[in-house]
Amino acid sequence: MSDGAARADEPASAVARRSGGILSNPQRARLATEVRDLGARLDAAGAAPDVELARVYHSLARDAHGRGDVDDGWHFAYRTAEALVRTMDDETLMAEASDLAAEVEAPGKFTTWRAHAIRSHLELVSDPSQSDERRRVEFEAALRVRHMEYENVYRRLGILRRHQAILLIIGTPALLVVLVLVVVQPDWSWIVVASAFIGVVGAVVSAAERSTRLAGSRIPTQLSSTVASLSRIPIGAVAGLTVWLAASATQSGAENVYYVLITGFAAGFSERLVTPRVGGGSTGGATST
Repeated sequence: MSDGAARADEPASAVARRSGGILSNPQRARLATEVRDLGARLDAAGAAPDVELARVYHSLARDAHGRGDVDDGWHFAYRTAEALVRTMDDETLMAEASDLAAEVEAPGKFTTWRAHAIRSHLELVSDPSQSDERRRVEFEAALRVRHMEYENVYRRLGILRRHQAILLIIGTPALLVVLVLVVVQPDWSWIVVASAFIGVVGAVVSAAERSTRLAGSRIPTQLSSTVASLSRIPIGAVAGLTVWLAASATQSGAENVYYVLITGFAAGFSERLVTPRVGGGSTGGATST
């Protein structure tokens, strides 16, 4: 099993590629490794009847990776791993079940209901009174629940990357326009700086408020926390500058500086509309911080 394997939205990687690879999907290299490892496991499994479905899924995962579709790539890689459960001997099955049981016990790694579901399946896997087929069916179900957790979390990270790519596309020309206006009207410099700063303050305040509701310490959540926190400075700055640009287009914009700054703060605070929630579920809903 790959630990923390991820799934990301195809639109995110598509937007990133159009942005020159600056925000390329970091999961593609990990997907290549996973597909390669699964291929080795398939070769070791031989030509058993139960391997055929796994081979089909593996082929789909390899094709998806080849065309850059990380979303479908991880989806079919997960299905391959689940299908390979039917080919495991008892020793391998119990070793994999033990690893998954330890993973579930890590604090905050899974939402409560998924952790409970995985434990329920693993109890039957460890029950010697169950048939070999039933034990493998239960472990396959446990893996499916595990994979659903990662797919759900990393899909939100994919959305986050897409929003950051859009921010780059919109923010760059906005910054250029502001610089030109400052050169033309040097008296506007202070209000431009103030608008950008107050927008950043609004975004940081919003992030601080949401961080009080961050539950758990899952690796995906921590990753999102780092990425999202770095994005809030440009999000807030662009929001504040956009408010100033809109106000400067009106005759009364320069006369209502304080209203412009207040609106800039509100625009920065609305970063929560751009930086999505990452966790969720019965643990109370982990959010990106």
